Amino acid sequence: MGNRGRRRKTRTAYQVAPTAEQKAEATLQSESDDSPGLEGHKQPEILSIRWKKPRGAAVVLYADGSRYEGGIDEEERRHGAGVHMLRSGHVFEGGWVHGDFEGFGIQTFAGTGCHEGMYRKNQRHGMGTYVWPNGDKYVGNWKVGKMHGSGTFFWKNGDSYDGEWKKGMMHGQGKKVFSSGEVIDGGWRRNQVSGWGVKVFSSGDKYEGYFAKGEREGFGTYEWAGGDSHEGTWHHGRMHGKGVYVTAQGSLHGTWIDGVLNDQGVHYFRCGSVYTGEYKTGERHGVGTLTFASGEVYEGEWYKDEIQGYGSWSSPDGRKYIGTWIHGFPSGRGIFCREHDEEETMDDDAETRPVFENGIFKRGRLSTSGKHLFIGRLTAPS
Repeated sequence: MGNRGRRRKTRTAYQVAPTAEQKAEATLQSESDDSPGLEGHKQPEILSIRWKKPRGAAVVLYADGSRYEGGIDEEERRHGAGVHMLRSGHVFEGGWVHGDFEGFGIQTFAGTGCHEGMYRKNQRHGMGTYVWPNGDKYVGNWKVGKMHGSGTFFWKNGDSYDGEWKKGMMHGQGKKVFSSGEVIDGGWRRNQVSGWGVKVFSSGDKYEGYFAKGEREGFGTYEWAGGDSHEGTWHHGRMHGKGVYVTAQGSLHGTWIDGVLNDQGVHYFRCGSVYTGEYKTGERHGVGTLTFASGEVYEGEWYKDEIQGYGSWSSPDGRKYIGTWIHGFPSGRGIFCREHDEEETMDDDAETRPVFENGIFKRGRLSTSGKHLFIGRLTAPS
């Protein structure tokens, strides 16, 4: 009988490589969100103005303790090139237009970083570079004080993101490279990969498909570094729904629930055998039919990936058995026969139970000689 011998466990519940650390997203709180700036800042009350020289730079002292040195307009507002130093230690150096920080400028924040780039109405707007005290760095476009448009963020740990931004968050198309070697290239929404994308893991695994809120969600294909692959639907990062799992031993078509094969499935083995039937927690369990490459067919019950329960077996030469099975062996009451032969019954009495050795009937009570019986254990391929 084909595929005899020690049973191997069927691999149907597979683990997906873990995701990369997501701690980098937490550092995306832009200084534009929580660092002091000039947004909404009105020029404070003037205490005094003096001139360094006639028609030269003005030195202005304000009631809030800040100091400005540079050009002013007819209404004594900051205008032209100048430096405004706040009492907190923050410094704004660059162009001013009628009181507003405008054009190219440099902001230095005490303990919170430095920005060099374009401004509009006191806010970072246009191309600019921001460097945080911890070593993080952003180079790209800004809008109304926040990272917006195309830009590149470099984390101090070696991670980087190059792509689109919206209101201070990774949003749109972009590519993130982790110091661990992982790479995510695709769509982003509010700092999380969303939509179609490709993720390559440091282990060599690869996923290409849809994401939602940073997890595999929808249709996609996962390829393991070892050569296995799964193509189908995903939910919360796990195989969930219809799919096809391919290994070196064959392909498995079925329905997965929370990463485990359940319900109906069809397994096409490379050796030529085919199983069609029920699965439970990744194992053949319930009722199913196994057609061996040799032409033998088993149709009946399965228990934890083994032929067990009530079922029938037939071979191309006409031999048949209908009855109960335990661990792949015929055991209990059953009927043996060849095509056109008289049926032979088998009992499960301890003294008379048929015994097989190396596939040959040795002893037991049968209604006939038993010389026509099929031989051995029925072992399902894995």
